[in-house]
Amino acid sequence: MGLFKKKPPLALTELKCPAEGCSFTGNDPKTLKKHTDWKHPELTQAIEKMK
Repeated sequence: MGLFKKKPPLALTELKCPAEGCSFTGNDPKTLKKHTDWKHPELTQAIEKMK
C-alpha cells in the first residue's frame, strides 16, 4: 500500500574548524562561531582584523 512516499534526507553540510590541529566539526554556522570564539579567540581576532 504505497500511499505515502518517504522524503529524501536533508543534505547537511559539515563545517570544520579552521584552526590547525582542531578536529571540531559541526553542521551549524552558529555553533562553529561559538566554538571558535571560545576555543580559539586568537583566530577570531585575526579574522576581525582582516575585515
